[in-house]
Formats: sequence, structure tokens, C-alpha cells
Amino acid sequence: MQPAGSANGPGSEEAGGCGGCGGCGGCGESSAHRLHGKMCKKIAQLTKVIYALNMKNDEQEASLEALKEAYEKEIEDLMAETKEKLLHFQSRAGEEPNTEQQKQQTKHPEADSASGEKPGEGQDPRMEAGGVEEPPSLCKRGPDFKGDLEKKSQPSNQGAEAFASDREGFQSENRETAGEGATDLREEMQNALGEMEKLRTENRKLIADSAQKTRDLQACYEKENEALRKATQQYLKQWQQKEAELRKSFRVQEASLQTRVTKLETDLETKGQKTTELKKYSLKLKERIQDLEAQLTEAGRESLESKNTVKKLREELAVLKERTSMREWQMLSKADEVKTAPGSPNVKDDEAEVSKFRGPRFQPEQLAPGRAPGPAGSEHAQMLRKTREVATVEKGSMKQRYEEELRGIKRQTDEEKLHFKEQFVKGLEDLVKEHATEINSFQSSMEAERKKLRKEVQEQLEELRRKSETEIKQLEEEKASLNEKLQESLLEVLRLQDFIRQSRDGSEHVESLQPPCRTAPERSQELDQEPSRIAEIQQCLQQKKLSKIPTERGKSQEQLPAKVIIGNEENERSGSPGTVKTVQSPLPTAFPKELSEIQSLQEGWQSEKADLQAQISQMKQMLDQRTSRYQEELQELKLLSVQEKEKFLQELQDRTEQSQNVKAQLEASHRRALKVLEKNKIQELQEVEERLKEEYNQSIEIQHRSHQMEMKALEDKASRDLEEERERSQKQQELLLDSMKLELSEQRGACTRHQKQLEEVQLELAKSRGLKREQEGSNQNQIGSLTGELEKCQSDISGLKKENSLLKDALQLLRTEAESQKQEAERLQDRQRQHRRLLDEDLQVKHQKELETMKQDHKKEIQTMVSDFSSVQAHLQAKIVSLETELKDSEEKPRKRESRAEDLHLIGRLQDRLSEREEVIRQLTKKKLEELPSRVVSVPNLASYAKNFLNSELSPKRSAAPITKSPSLEPSSGPARSCHQPVQPPDVKPAQRTQGNESPKAKEVQKQAPPPPEWFTKYFSF
Repeated sequence: MQPAGSANGPGSEEAGGCGGCGGCGGCGESSAHRLHGKMCKKIAQLTKVIYALNMKNDEQEASLEALKEAYEKEIEDLMAETKEKLLHFQSRAGEEPNTEQQKQQTKHPEADSASGEKPGEGQDPRMEAGGVEEPPSLCKRGPDFKGDLEKKSQPSNQGAEAFASDREGFQSENRETAGEGATDLREEMQNALGEMEKLRTENRKLIADSAQKTRDLQACYEKENEALRKATQQYLKQWQQKEAELRKSFRVQEASLQTRVTKLETDLETKGQKTTELKKYSLKLKERIQDLEAQLTEAGRESLESKNTVKKLREELAVLKERTSMREWQMLSKADEVKTAPGSPNVKDDEAEVSKFRGPRFQPEQLAPGRAPGPAGSEHAQMLRKTREVATVEKGSMKQRYEEELRGIKRQTDEEKLHFKEQFVKGLEDLVKEHATEINSFQSSMEAERKKLRKEVQEQLEELRRKSETEIKQLEEEKASLNEKLQESLLEVLRLQDFIRQSRDGSEHVESLQPPCRTAPERSQELDQEPSRIAEIQQCLQQKKLSKIPTERGKSQEQLPAKVIIGNEENERSGSPGTVKTVQSPLPTAFPKELSEIQSLQEGWQSEKADLQAQISQMKQMLDQRTSRYQEELQELKLLSVQEKEKFLQELQDRTEQSQNVKAQLEASHRRALKVLEKNKIQELQEVEERLKEEYNQSIEIQHRSHQMEMKALEDKASRDLEEERERSQKQQELLLDSMKLELSEQRGACTRHQKQLEEVQLELAKSRGLKREQEGSNQNQIGSLTGELEKCQSDISGLKKENSLLKDALQLLRTEAESQKQEAERLQDRQRQHRRLLDEDLQVKHQKELETMKQDHKKEIQTMVSDFSSVQAHLQAKIVSLETELKDSEEKPRKRESRAEDLHLIGRLQDRLSEREEVIRQLTKKKLEELPSRVVSVPNLASYAKNFLNSELSPKRSAAPITKSPSLEPSSGPARSCHQPVQPPDVKPAQRTQGNESPKAKEVQKQAPPPPEWFTKYFSF
């Protein structure tokens, strides 16, 4: 920019065409202001929408946190309640055996008082007390106790054989000494009966011990139930942890979306700054155009002054020619006189002077136009033609050079634009692909985790099934073995009863048949030996009765010994009257105290038996009630857990739907903002290109005028201006390249950050999986330890279990519970599948709706842009028509005046060239308009949408090109004025006056341009 031009520009603008150009520039600026205002309003609306969406996301997060806290509080309350209930039940279970122990301890002294003085009799109460005081230890001593019983059963068989041999010897001895030892035998039989009653009391005590053992077994069963409850609670906790992890993943996704929104906002801000910078640059270009217009006016003035000087020089040349012709004539006349005069010494000198004057004679003839016909005039015309041809050749060469340069610059700019647009589209597509791959990977990982969890749950259920089946089989085998042992023990008891009856019958028969044959010392020896035999028989009976105890299991098995005892009592009652009578008849006064004690013991035994049976029935009822309560509580807990699961699943579904809706809205707003920014960029680039074209056209016009006026100074200035403009355009292009590179680098940095975030998320997932595995390992270790303890308990209990029926019922309940759990799991799986299907269908429907809305919005925006463009084009065409009419009026005035033939010839040639160019331009525009694709296209893919969008945006450039090249703005107007003005130089001053009058009007038009609105300045003030 030159300071002189900038200083003189406002005061000396052109008339006619130049004024029209200023008007068009003002209209373009007003339309650009309007479009920019609309775009800024849209951007402000988008920012408001984004702010509202962010607020909604914050509210949703707050509600999620509140729900999470409430859920955690409820879980803590439930855990506390369950712990209190468990402690309460444990305290009750601990109090019941203590009360039973106290009752049994009160009963033990009575049994001790009823027992005899023998050492073998005092061992059983101790055993019973030990069994009462240590009921839990019996579970551990089960197999040892079983082995001891088997060992003790062997000497019982040996004792039975010894007893049979002794019986034979005894019968033989009794036959010999029947009369003498009858009384002693009766006494011993009475003692044996007392011992039998004692054994019965011991039997009762053993039954009480077995009841305690059943209680212990029930406690173990309750422990197993508690372990199952704990397992179910752990399963629920695992599901809750998984739900929490899913929530965390959703929160991470929301955070990533928020970061993307912030990035988009920053991108919008940077693009707004770029638009402001482009506006500033456009203002600078406008100032540059004004300076160039001022320079054009100065060049026109200088051309007029040069024309005036040329006219003056021509007039002076004409005067000089006349003078030289007069001098030549004088000199020729003198030369003739000298020639005529003989002997003149100065002839040569005169001829030299004539040659001197002849030399300059031809020079003015070359310069003087319109010479008279002759050899000198023809030479002058030839010289003029040569100069004109040289000038036209130079003009053509210069035009070709400038046109080639312009074409090269345009090609470079177009190629760079296309390259940058392709890079931008590729970057967008890469981002979309990366996001799609990330989403797919996340979904696949979630599905894999779900599958793993399902497999683990199924494996656990299968393990529980296997364990339950193995336990059932073991219990059935144990039941069969115990039943066999029971039958054997019952057979042995029946054999002993028959043996006792036979011994009683044999003794009575011996007393009745054999006479007393033996002496008193032999009887005394036999009586001394009989107590040892009776003690051996008692020991055998005790061992056999002890072997009966572990075989009693279940209600049916408990009834069998009762029936046996009742049968024994009936047999004893049926067999005892004869013996009692036999005893009472010879000894009515010998044992009255012992008989009364036996009767009292029998009555006490019966009362204790009734009490024990009542207690057993009460305990069974209590156990049934507790089991029913536990089952009801378990069912209630299961129902609560199922309801809570359903609630949380519904909440998760709602939250996922809301997050997906928010994501879709954010993506749609982002796409719209990107489209709007791309449109703004393209429009601004078009405006800059049009202005650059105008500048180049003006520079070409200046160069044409400079060639016509043959002013080297103007050519130098034009070349300098062109170089400066090229440098500036190159700088602009470099700046644009740098800006695009910065944008690409920012996008790459964002991609790297996103990748880093993904890596961090993956590391967190790996950590969480490791923690899960550790927890699962610890849980499995705990389960293994519990299973080991259970197996130990089962092995300990295998020898002392009595209630197979209860265990079968419990196992059936467990089976039903397992089946119900399976059904619940299957139902949950079916619900999840249905839920996924519904979600997929909803997503597809929403996606289709969003696509339809996007298409409709796109069509509406295209229609609005087309209508705006058509209105602006019509307005510009109307202004162009008005300016053309004014130019025609201004051109018709000088045409009426006289003009030279050569100037008219040049004007005709230029007009022909202009008409040819206009026809070529029209043909090209028609071809391009026919080749252009339709604007409205259904867009299934982002890449195809971007390509169609770029093609549709390139079309207004091509269609708007012929508008700038109207005939009023072509360089024909300049030469026409330059050719017509020299004819009448006095008309220059009025033209200058008109210019001075019209320049303030242009200023007013520029001043009347609409200023930016207040909301625009407020919005971009930050």
C-alpha cells in the first residue's frame, strides 16, 4: 500500500463504473453481515442447548448418587437385622441344651441311688454324664465310638458262648443239688431281675443321650442352613458389585462425553476467533481495494495530463516543421544562387548545412501524424503501423502471462482447499471409526464378563447339586447299613430273651424233679461261683444294649426299641408271676424291702419314660416350628432381593436410555455446528476469492492503460503491486496451512489423550478383575474350608445320625430350593434377553427417527440457504443492471462527440473480444450447471454425506463467477474514455467535478452499512 494513494483515495474516487463497484461491495457487506449474524445466533442457541444438557447430566448424576446412598443404607440395615436375628437364634440354641443338661443332672442322682454297689454298674452314669456334658464332642467322636462298639460286641458273643457252657454245667449241678440250692438260685434270680431293671434305667438314659445327639445334629443342620444363607448373601453382594461396576462404567462414558463436549466448545471458540480474524482480514482487503481505486484515479489523471502534453508537443512539432521548411526553402534558394554564381568558395559548407537541416526534417515527419501524401507520408504511416503492431503484440503477451499466472494461482488454491477438505473429512471419519470400535470393544468386554459370571453361577449350582447328590447317596448307604445292624441287634436281643426264659423254665423243672443229693460244702462253692457268672452275663447284656444305641434312627427306628421294651416288659410280666409266687411262697418274709424298692423303681422308670417321650414330642414340635420360621424368613428375603433387583434393573434401563438420548442430542448438535462452521468458512473463502479476482481485474485494467499510454513508471508500479499481492496471497495460504496443521495437531493430541484415557480405563478394569479374582480365590478358599469342615462333620456324624427322614426332607427342600433358584436364574436370563431385544428395537427406532429429523433439518437448511442466495443474487443482478444503464448513459455522451477512426477501430475490436469472452463464459456456466448433482440427497453414511456436501458447496462458486464479469466492469470502459476524452480537453474539469460529487455518495453508502448488533458484541467480547 502506498501512502499517497491511501491519502488521496477518499477524496478522488472514480465516477460511473467505479461508483457501481462500491455499491456492489456495500450490498455484499450487508448480506455478509446478515449471514454472519444468523450464524452467530445459531451458535448462541447451540451453546444454550449444550449448557442445558450439561445441567441435565449433573442432575442425573446427583439422583444416581442419592439412589446409591439409599440403596447402601438399606443393605446395611438389612445386614444389621439379619445379624441380630442370627445372634438371637444362636443364643436360644445355646440356652436350650443348657436347660436340658440341668434337667438331666437333676435326674442322675436318683439313678445313682437306684444302682447297685458293683463297679461295673457305676460306670454307665459317668458315661451318660459325659455324654450330657459334652454333646458337641460326640459329633467328633462318632467314628471312634462306633469302633469301640464293634470291639465290645465281640466279647459279648464270647460271653454268650461261655454262658451257654456254664448253663449246661449249672443244669448238671442243679440236678445233683436241686433241693439244697433252690433258695440260693431264687435269690440270685431276684438280684438278676434288679440288675435288669437297672439296665433298663441305663437304657432310658442312653435314649436321653440320643435325644441330645439328635439336637446336636439339628444344630449342625442349622449351621449348614446358615452357610447356605451366607452363600446366597454373597451371591447377592456379587450382583450388587457388578451393578456398581456397570454404573461406574456408565459414569466413565458420561465423563468422556462431557470431555468431548468441552473439546467441541473449545473448537467452536477457536473457529469463532478464526472468523473474527478473517473479518479483520476482509476489512484490510477492503481498505486495500479502496487504495487501489485511488491509485486508479490518480493514474487516470496522469494519463489525461500526459495526453495534454502530447498534444502540445505535436503543435510545437508542427510549428517547428513549418520553420524548418521555411529555412530549407531559404537555404535551397541560397544554394541555387550560389550554384548559379560562379567561383563561390563556400559551396561545400552550404551543402553540409543543407544535409544537417535535412536530417531533422525526417524525424518530425516520423512523429507528425496526418502528413500529406508522398514518400515521407507513407514512411510515417508505416512507422505508426509498426509501433501499433508492436504494442498489440506486447499487450497480448502481457495478457497471456497474467492470465496464466492467475490460472496457476487459482489451481493451487483450489487444490489446497480440496486437500484440506479431504484431510478434514478423513479425520472426521477416523474419529467416528475409533469411537465405533471403542464402543464395540466395550460392549464385547461387558458381554464377555456377563457370560463369565453366568458360567460361574452355573458351575456353582452344578457343584452344589453334585455335593447334595453325593451326600444323599452316603446317607442312604449309611441308612441301609444301620438298618442291617438294627436287625442283627434285635435278633440278638430276642435270642437272649429266649435264653432267659429257657433258664427260668429249666430251673423250675429241676426244682420239681431232682431230689437233694449234694452236701452243704458243694452248695456253698456253687453259690460262691454264681455271682461271677451273673456279673459276666450282666456285662454281655450291657454291651449288647450299647450296640443297639447307634442303630436307632428316625421315628420308625425309635419306635422299634420301644416296642421291644414293651414286649420284654410283657414277657417279664407274663413270666414273673410264677417266679414271684415261687419266690414269695418259700420266702414271704425274706425280701419285703427289695420288692417294694423294685416296684418303686419300675413306677419311677415308667414316669420318666413318659416325661422323656413328652419332651421329645415337644422338641420335635419346636424344631418343626423353627424350620418353618426359617423357611418363611428365607422366602421373604428372597422376595425382597428379587424386588430390589428388578427395581435396580429398571433404574439402570432408564438411566441408560437417558444417557443414550443425551449422547445422540450432543452428537447431532456437534454435527450441526460443524456444518454451520464449514458453510461459513466456504462463504468467506468465496468472498475472498471474488475480491482477489476483482483486484486482479483492476490491476489488469491498470496495466492495459499503462501500455496504451506507454508509461514505464505505471508498469513498474503495477508489477510491484502484483508481486506484493502474490506475496500476501502466499502468506495467507501459508497462514491457512498453518492453521489447518494446528487443527490437525490438536485433533491428533485429542486422539492420543483419548487413547491414554482408554488405556487407563483398561488398567482400571484389569485391576478390578484382579481384585475380583482375589476375592473369588478367598471366597473359594473359605468355601473349601467350610466344605472341609462339613465333610469332617459328616464323617463324625455318620456313626451317630438317627434322623434320616428329617435329612431326606431337608434334602428335598434343598432340591426344591435349587430348582427354584434355577428357575429364577432362567427367568432372569429370559428377562435380560427380552430387555436387550427391547433396547435394540428402541435404539433402532430412535436411530431411524433421528435420521429422518436430520434429513428434514438438512433439507430445510438447504432450502433457506438457496432462498437467501437467490434473493441476494437477484438483488445483485438488479444493481448490476442499474449500474450498466448508468455506464451506457455515461458512454453514450462521449460517443456523440467526434472520434478518430483508429480509436473507433480499437474500440470495435475490444468489444468483439468482450462479446466472445461473455459467450464462452455463458457456455461454461451452462455446462457446469448441467454437470452439477442435485443438492438434496438422502445421507446414509457420513463419508458420502461429506463428499456430496463439498460438491454442493463448490457449485455456488462456479455459478457466482459470471456475475462478477459483467460488461460494465470489463476493461472496455477505460479505453473508451481514454480515447474520447482527448478530443475535447475542456470537458475534463466537469468530469472531475462529477467525481467529486459522487465520491461523497459512496462514502455515505459505506457509512450506512449496518453495524454489528449488541448481542453479537456481547457474545464475542470474551
